[in-house]
Amino acid sequence: MEMVRSTYYEDTRKAKIDFARIFGRLSIRSTKKKDIVIDASAMAIIDIVSRINRMTEEGYKIILLETTREELDKLQKFTGEDISKWNASKLLGISQGDREHFYNVRERFLFKDPDNRIAQFCMNHKDNVILWTADKRLAAEVNGSNCEVVYLGPDGMATAQPKTKRVAKFFQATMRDGKLVISNNRQDREIWIMRGDDCFKNPGNGFELKLNDQILVAIRKENHQYRKAYVAFAAYTVIKISDEQNVEVNYTHQYHDVYEPQTKLSNPQYRTFVLNFIEGHIKNFPYKIDEEEKMLIIKG
Repeated sequence: MEMVRSTYYEDTRKAKIDFARIFGRLSIRSTKKKDIVIDASAMAIIDIVSRINRMTEEGYKIILLETTREELDKLQKFTGEDISKWNASKLLGISQGDREHFYNVRERFLFKDPDNRIAQFCMNHKDNVILWTADKRLAAEVNGSNCEVVYLGPDGMATAQPKTKRVAKFFQATMRDGKLVISNNRQDREIWIMRGDDCFKNPGNGFELKLNDQILVAIRKENHQYRKAYVAFAAYTVIKISDEQNVEVNYTHQYHDVYEPQTKLSNPQYRTFVLNFIEGHIKNFPYKIDEEEKMLIIKG
């Protein structure tokens, strides 16, 4: 397989330098068009191949990560009739014949989880790429890292954000003297406010929120049936100084395994926050991990 690298992707170990192609990409970059990273989950969308073809006609470049190509290859080998199988086979065929618009890129990540590799690549190149995916969780995580995402819903419609993204009222925020302030009185909860390069950890009562503040929240919860603790994590962005509908929900997930955020949570701020919370609030947190995953974490 020929590996071709664009001017800003450093993940391909053996790259062939094509100066004509590089010049062409730089001229396209001046139009501020981003390259499109395709996730294999998008193959479930009926007309995804025709959509991709339309984008290449408009001058966009399509990036197929090595991880994605492996997934597409698996999809096309499925038995029976399936739209994902047909789309995967069609896209692989087109990409082999159209080297002008399709780029094969090898990511140099140790992560075992394919979604984690894709998310990390998009976050590393967020100024230059757009992710196309039909995976809600992947869309939410990458979008929460300020990387542009086109979420392809189950009805085949493309939206600028994952459908799990919604507007809500932040549970601990109230208006006081014209200011939106929060309080955090629970011992089983931790809150960080991310404001630019600053991080306010567990701010005291009356802390004033500003527009575009990112709020990270973790709460220790108990599964009484199995007598096990787990972590409920959520990330928000302040969008309005108001008592109602004042935050956008960027990401939510429950963690029952200490290694899950280490291996599957690509956003570095989210990962640091969740692991810090687990260390400080839950002793002997349950975990399940095989030796291969353990070695990847150690090497990382």
